[in-house]
Amino acid sequence: MRMQIPLAVCFVMGVVMLAQYFVPHAWSQELNRRVYDWMLLIGVFALVLGVASLVKLHWQRAARREGDWKYSVVALVALFGMTAVGVIEGHRQPAKQIVKSKVSEYSAEASYERNGLVVMLSAGNIAAKSILKGDRLRLPMADGSFSEGKIVEKPTDEASTEGAPPVVRVQVDKWRNGDPPAQGGAFTIRRPGLDIFLWLFANVQVPLDATMFSLLAFFIASAAFRAFRARNIEASLLLVSACVVILGLTPPFIHWWNSAFGAVDWLQWLTGFPSAAKDWVLETPNLAARRAIVLGVGLGALAQSFRIILGIERTYLGGSE
Repeated sequence: MRMQIPLAVCFVMGVVMLAQYFVPHAWSQELNRRVYDWMLLIGVFALVLGVASLVKLHWQRAARREGDWKYSVVALVALFGMTAVGVIEGHRQPAKQIVKSKVSEYSAEASYERNGLVVMLSAGNIAAKSILKGDRLRLPMADGSFSEGKIVEKPTDEASTEGAPPVVRVQVDKWRNGDPPAQGGAFTIRRPGLDIFLWLFANVQVPLDATMFSLLAFFIASAAFRAFRARNIEASLLLVSACVVILGLTPPFIHWWNSAFGAVDWLQWLTGFPSAAKDWVLETPNLAARRAIVLGVGLGALAQSFRIILGIERTYLGGSE
């Protein structure tokens, strides 16, 4: 049963999802949406399992002081640090948004009218699409302080008289620091953002990625040097094509080429040749080869999918039988 049940589920879901793709009906679209939601749910469990495995591996390596255990400590600190920052700051974020902090002050031709927790905002440059659910509305108090409320519903544009500033309706959860006046002038909309999270991403993650890809470039150059040796016709074509593309993407070489050949009247027709040759290589033989590879990959994926649906391919079950 441990083999038959997964094979039956795979067969039924494979046939159903294949059939629904060709059925333009409401129930078919609803099925596709539900299955997609299930996939997201399964992906969450897979993510939890992967994180747990990662933590276990590095924790054991750090505890046993195995080789390069210090890198395991760095990995654990980075994992829990970014998670903590994302959870803490994400709790204050507008719904489903990853943005920086922002303060929008409306003073020119600005006014508001409040009825309990519902506020009608009016300003010359205000629009509902510029306000997110979760932003904070700050209204001035009579003593010079401010009362703030969290916007809990999606803002909507309201009708306004001709020539008057636009009007946006918002609703807050409650007023902190007391109820503000029923009407007034200037107001402020504050957006709490993931500032520390984005700073860590931009100043730690991005430079590390750039460093890794920079180091990878040297390995690629070394492999290319070994592969581009003109031992036969195929290797010679690869070498020539690579040189044409590399030189056609090198601004100093293009500038020198155009300057040298542009100075001679009967050779001016060669100006722009490196860029044109590079474009031809990329758009003609390279594109044809890419399309052939993509077509082959697609046919291979289709054949593999049918093998899995029909139960011929069973390696995903942990064995070949």
